[in-house]
Amino acid sequence: CAKLFGGPHGWWLQELAARRADAEAQLIPQLAFARPLERQLNLTDVFGLPSSPASLVGGATPIGLSLHVDKISAIDQKAQRFQMQYSMKWEWQDCRLLSACHVVAIERRNPHFHHFWSPPYVIRQHEDIVENIGSARFLIEGDGWVYYSEEHVGTFSCPFSFEQMPFDEQQCKLGIRLPEHFDDSVHLYWSEPERISSSFLDTAEWTIDQGHQWRSHEVSEETQWGFKESRLIVSFKMTRKPGYLNLNFVYQFAFFYFCSYVGLWVQIQATPARAMLAVVPMLVTANKMSVLTSSLPPISYMTRLTAFAMINLSMLTVHTGVFVFTDFVSRHLTSLKRAAEAEDAEVEQGDSGGGAKSHYKRCEFLVAKYLSDRLEVHMRWISPLVYIIASVVLFT
Repeated sequence: CAKLFGGPHGWWLQELAARRADAEAQLIPQLAFARPLERQLNLTDVFGLPSSPASLVGGATPIGLSLHVDKISAIDQKAQRFQMQYSMKWEWQDCRLLSACHVVAIERRNPHFHHFWSPPYVIRQHEDIVENIGSARFLIEGDGWVYYSEEHVGTFSCPFSFEQMPFDEQQCKLGIRLPEHFDDSVHLYWSEPERISSSFLDTAEWTIDQGHQWRSHEVSEETQWGFKESRLIVSFKMTRKPGYLNLNFVYQFAFFYFCSYVGLWVQIQATPARAMLAVVPMLVTANKMSVLTSSLPPISYMTRLTAFAMINLSMLTVHTGVFVFTDFVSRHLTSLKRAAEAEDAEVEQGDSGGGAKSHYKRCEFLVAKYLSDRLEVHMRWISPLVYIIASVVLFT
């Protein structure tokens, strides 16, 4: 602002820069109402857009921002949102706030607080303010530089992608803008040197990028009215810790498969035991799949975890099918043996008819005997081989 003292605005800039008071309580009303030049400048307060040095010569007012994240919690993958405790520090220069004092602090509880302009920002992904914490405040330096800070706890949306679950990474983005302030009047920029900072960010299920890892940039995007708007973009990554899902789903699915596989080694004559080992793992697996589905939003694609569950359910279905088919073949083989014994008795009595039929029955008997003796034997090595290969392909 001091660089403009010799220009057309110099008369009022120099007079405002000479303002002083014995105490902050006396100076704050002067700043809030642009005294003693409120009539000459036609101002009732300084709530309007700042009169920065750039704006006084026809340019856009630069407004800087730095973001500090204290905590990210309540990550809800089904609702695809999270809570964030954060503080925003804005900076800009307003020549209307020149004074001879070094610095003035104005807290939210001050009755003149709302007479000062603060950025009416909007965060595109913001859903609601959970709680206002701390107190917003202005720090106004004598050269017109304003530092405004406030703290919030808010809920933000983040589109989740679950294809790689339980090894998924979620990219979340926040877009900050000043509605109806186009880039010919306001230019937003990230304050240096530390644009984004944070306390240690971590949860039981997610590893979260720390503040210095967040990616930030400045863009100018066109609005629905055709004007361009200055915006700040920040993005970060949340990586799932797979331990919880592995313990509650992956390992349990594997145990259910093993229980079903053990049934292939139980004699087919032990029907109750075989039936239990075939059906119970299927029911429990289906129930676990329902629990998994209920923890996700309605999605039309399959995740790694649901694919693994489907592999398990398919193998359990095959085991059940083998048990049912082997039991059927065994009972059919018994009936074929009885028919063969009856046929042998007829031959002994001198009845030599039905030779072709006897040959057909003999072939049927041999096929049934082979299936009864060998189907489960081969399934005992085919099943784990297919299961291991499918699992390795899925998780690598």
